Amino acid sequence: MALPNTPVPLQARSELLNGLSAVYACHASEGGFDQAAMQMLLGWLDALARHPTGTDDVTPVPGVLPQVQKLVLQIISQFNGAVIPQAWPDVLRTLAGFLCPFRAMQQRQQQEVSSQLLPASGTAAAAASNGSICSNISAAVAPAADHRSSVSGNAQAEANTVAAVSSDAVMLTNQYMGKIVGHLVSLYSHAPWQVRAALFGAVVEGLGECAALRHLAPEEPLWQAAAVGLVSVINAGLPAVNIMFVNHHQPPENAWRLLAAAFEAFLLGWSLPPILLPQQGAASRARAAQQLHHHYHQQQQQRQHTADTAPVRAGNSRHKSKRGSAVESPTETESRLQANVLDS
Repeated sequence: MALPNTPVPLQARSELLNGLSAVYACHASEGGFDQAAMQMLLGWLDALARHPTGTDDVTPVPGVLPQVQKLVLQIISQFNGAVIPQAWPDVLRTLAGFLCPFRAMQQRQQQEVSSQLLPASGTAAAAASNGSICSNISAAVAPAADHRSSVSGNAQAEANTVAAVSSDAVMLTNQYMGKIVGHLVSLYSHAPWQVRAALFGAVVEGLGECAALRHLAPEEPLWQAAAVGLVSVINAGLPAVNIMFVNHHQPPENAWRLLAAAFEAFLLGWSLPPILLPQQGAASRARAAQQLHHHYHQQQQQRQHTADTAPVRAGNSRHKSKRGSAVESPTETESRLQANVLDS
């Protein structure tokens, strides 16, 4: 987790966030932040929160948030004062996108396995993610992965996942998500009822995943905060969904399914990612490690074979050229044909 994942100096990122905070504080209350400006701000916050460490940052200390994430949370705390109506869905969707503890745990495990087997992969992964902070600024926040349907148990697929480690959630720690839970629940309760109905499923899914950590990491306070927040969101969101249904509007299709899945995961521990379970997870990681180790050695053998056969191929080419020099040239062939014609 201490690998740098952005080339931007810490001072530049801190100054950028302080500037964004000042601009938002001055213009948000006056209506100067339209939806486009708000989406751009949220894009910056999402990218910076997911890539908070650089080569000049202090090594992360357990229990202490990186400075960049602290500044992101300070700006998010200002949203309680003023959010334009058009920006409510973007704000709630961005915060709900941060609540992905399963994906974060999986990516950290994959990064650990990859770094142990391939010492250079840590540097490669960090270099590969250097450009992601800029490419993600204007991109929409991707929804959390549906682990109930995406986990296949195929060893080869797991190895391929480990070989190409994704790092978009590695630095989203449980401590950071706990802070996000408080902001998300508060903002959701103040959102217009139409927005609460439309975003009910996305918010419930994120909170339900965090609450399900009681089965994987019961010592973490995140699941307790998420469970309390889930009850608050249900109390504020279900009436909005019912209003939309009673008024013959189209209710969110996945609202009831995601609510049921959240309760099943939290209360019963159903549909948890197998790779994160103690016994199945250890076996899955072992199979993935073996596949990655085998794939690495295959690549090494292919490179060695290519290096060994290159001189032979070059020698064959030279040999062919020598033999080709004894072959009759086009000019000689033409002269011989003309001589045969004259003789005839």
